[in-house]
Amino acid sequence: MRRPRRADLRNAARLLASEERGVLVLGVIDGVVVEWNLRRHGAKGLVAVRPDLGVDAQRVRRICQIVDVALSLLPWHATCLRRSMTQLRVLARRGYQAELKVGVKPSVGGVAAHAWLEVNNWVVNDDPSVKETYNVFDGELSMLEALA
Repeated sequence: MRRPRRADLRNAARLLASEERGVLVLGVIDGVVVEWNLRRHGAKGLVAVRPDLGVDAQRVRRICQIVDVALSLLPWHATCLRRSMTQLRVLARRGYQAELKVGVKPSVGGVAAHAWLEVNNWVVNDDPSVKETYNVFDGELSMLEALA
């Protein structure tokens, strides 16, 4: 199990003192829920559907950053899929809908996969270049379960 670093704890403490503490707490709670669901049931039931067209992209990015801080406090490594699914849940609770994207690309010894979130075709929790680096996988949900 991974232990949080001091910098992770400092970032969390700073957020707890701000009005964004609710997002931090939701990030920790939903991080645990996503981990538990992925281990027990796979990815089913954790993926949101259509994006909301009236979204403030900067606010959505900020929420994703806070969830990253929250996930750094948990004792396991947050893979891109776990991270994106947790952010998806927190965003949905805050009234935002995002799309979970899974991309694949050839790599040494097989295929590399990566997950990220998009709102109105804007990458909100990763570098925008992921859209060019990975080919979006349009397959079944079982692909997500294999990544978990």
